[in-house]
Amino acid sequence: MPKRIRGTDNRVLRVCRLLNRHIGDDPRVDVLTVAWRVTFEKAYPRRIVRRIAGVRVPYLSLRDLVESKRTGRAQDAADLERLGKNH
Repeated sequence: MPKRIRGTDNRVLRVCRLLNRHIGDDPRVDVLTVAWRVTFEKAYPRRIVRRIAGVRVPYLSLRDLVESKRTGRAQDAADLERLGKNH
């Protein structure tokens, strides 16, 4: 069970519990303002929003995700291959 963080509400805690159930005991969330060549300002208007346990969660668009993975790092190349975007 995650610790209560000042300013959070029950919806955020429900998302944490949901993540725990589906991806393990120690879910990690990366919050970035720049991902390689993709800036927040460019990516935000193209974001995709889904609801998880009643909380709106924004994600990078596929276009921005692919662009953010063009780093030359081995893990990012593997991610691009899995996405079918290895060119």
